[in-house]
Amino acid sequence: MRVIVSLFGNNNVAWNDCLRDSKILTIIDPAMFPYWEKKDRNGFIDYAIKFVKSSRGNTVPRSTASRWYNFSECASNTNGDLWLHREEDKLWWTITKNEDYYILNEPARPPHITGPFISINKASQKWSDRSKKGVPLRLSSLPSLVVRSITNQSTQISPDREVAEFIIALINDHDVSPWTSKPKWTSDAKQSKKNPVTHFSPEQIAAYRMASTAFETVKKADGRTIESTAKIKNIIDFTEEELRKHVEDLISDQEGICALTELPLQFDTDLDDPELSASLDRIDSNGHYEKGNLQIVCKFANRWKGADDNSGFLRLMGLIKP
Repeated sequence: MRVIVSLFGNNNVAWNDCLRDSKILTIIDPAMFPYWEKKDRNGFIDYAIKFVKSSRGNTVPRSTASRWYNFSECASNTNGDLWLHREEDKLWWTITKNEDYYILNEPARPPHITGPFISINKASQKWSDRSKKGVPLRLSSLPSLVVRSITNQSTQISPDREVAEFIIALINDHDVSPWTSKPKWTSDAKQSKKNPVTHFSPEQIAAYRMASTAFETVKKADGRTIESTAKIKNIIDFTEEELRKHVEDLISDQEGICALTELPLQFDTDLDDPELSASLDRIDSNGHYEKGNLQIVCKFANRWKGADDNSGFLRLMGLIKP
């Protein structure tokens, strides 16, 4: 059984449909649907990059277009998997049925799709926000390590094995102390109690750090303090505040996923593994810090890529993926 945490459409526009009709779904642009129906992955991705914009009007990176294709594959092939959805403090769950998927033409709702859109649907058990014995499932009562795993920005993501096993045990009303008593979990809980409130989200804090680092990097590379951004190599085509906001938008457009590895990014105040920390990368390493040439990647991927060509690095990543 796979465990899949999911949002349903931009701003969860289709969640009420899923709850009402006992199903899971993913949304697809009608112009891209023929590519998916023919299993033409490359055609699907190429079309998205050329013609589809994010809800903020940004060009879709290849990694995001690839994930869109994967979302459709996952929704159509899921059988007997545990799907999770969060709504405010409630944790909802269902298990998909071993039935064929079905296609629906839907009214226009997602901001980045003009006109009607297509949804790929799979029937499931009735959604529930309680355990099998009726205990309410609330995020506020869950370990902070689990909450971070299931409050991601991604349309679909699978939590790590320990978190997945914990959630299955929780839903089945089994003893969860084998997980909560682990040193990593207890240490994380203590740290969360020490810092229960933050004025900024982990993503906002990471964006501020990445924007500041980029400006410092350019200053050092140029050998002097920048007073004017004109005619300077590796120019940052933003004020620092504009770059920070652009980085936040990139994190959202990438759904919190590394543009090179498709691993979930980690952010400064919710950091378990420093190598997965969000890092600002220039797609063309010889280019500038400017719109269209920036992506958010894992720290280790940024280091491994170095000054190499982006497409070449992605090709190598494709070779090592299962």
